[in-house]
Amino acid sequence: MYACRYFVLGTSATAVYYYKTDAAYRKKEEPQGSLELRGGSAFLKEIKSGSHRFTLVTPGRELKLRAPSADYLAWAAALAPIVGEIAPGRGGADDDDDD
Repeated sequence: MYACRYFVLGTSATAVYYYKTDAAYRKKEEPQGSLELRGGSAFLKEIKSGSHRFTLVTPGRELKLRAPSADYLAWAAALAPIVGEIAPGRGGADDDDDD
């Protein structure tokens, strides 16, 4: 089960921060959490028509994000300078998507 969250690339451009809603971000509430991306990688998997999942993998954590294709393209462009090229997905037995 996943929960919808609002993600923001930090001003340092090396970490993503997540908020419960976009309104929480606009109100400048504290983020629910963050993920440092330096030294990380990213993988893409198309999960539904017009939707993608990209997985951010860092030494300490793996975070799976879902986005419509238009949003995914914007995220991919912003993340590429940090994590490099976003590789095709890594499916497998531990893949818990409910495609």
